[in-house]
Amino acid sequence: MARGIDLDPFVDAYSIHFYSLRFDGLAPSEGSWTSPIGDLMSLTARQVDYCRERGKRLLAAEIGTFYYGWRLNDPAGPATADATLTVAEGVVRGMNVGLAAFGFWSFMNPNDIDGWFGIVGLDAQKKLTRTPHPWGVYGLLSRHARPGSTVHPLSLTPGRNLSPVHGTVLVAPSGEKTVLIAHDDASRRARVELSLPPVLQAKRWERVTTDRVRIQQPLPAIEPATPASVPVVVNPMSLTVLTARG
Repeated sequence: MARGIDLDPFVDAYSIHFYSLRFDGLAPSEGSWTSPIGDLMSLTARQVDYCRERGKRLLAAEIGTFYYGWRLNDPAGPATADATLTVAEGVVRGMNVGLAAFGFWSFMNPNDIDGWFGIVGLDAQKKLTRTPHPWGVYGLLSRHARPGSTVHPLSLTPGRNLSPVHGTVLVAPSGEKTVLIAHDDASRRARVELSLPPVLQAKRWERVTTDRVRIQQPLPAIEPATPASVPVVVNPMSLTVLTARG
């Protein structure tokens, strides 16, 4: 590249790593260098366009956050509910700007590499265990965001610069429809109304959430009065998944 040679013909895909995610409404912390998710995704959208112009995809090969601590201060910070939910919002907003895939850092981290990042691990008896919030959030995303899905971004109406709610609808190759909703307001629940076109509608939506207390907890299903308008209540600081049935 220093010699002015275009490497693009030899590249199959481009990748990007995210470790500086923080919710838009938060100030910088001692955890590490950070940027608001909105700023990062505005830049990422331009990078996605660059790749698309060349017929390539942009992959988030690693995604996590150092905002709540890492090896230099609080190694347990990356395993907290708030940290994993920050990453979940980054994934949802990243899907909406066109990122093609995500790799969570890191599946079997022994929790001594840059902090407590492991999603699964071994207990004292060497039995495989699931870590609570990394597994609760990243497992929920991995189960429902299936490879090859078509992404239908959701937008808030009326728009807000610092919206606490972000969502997307995925249609898997099997035809299954899934809604992902990230909510980063810690003080209250949010009541949202999903306005869906016919291709994304369903008569019944099963619901599961992970938040600061609940770990992949099923909630009562939603049967909207009209499939075009789906009322949803999401918990404070949560990732909620709706799965279409019927």
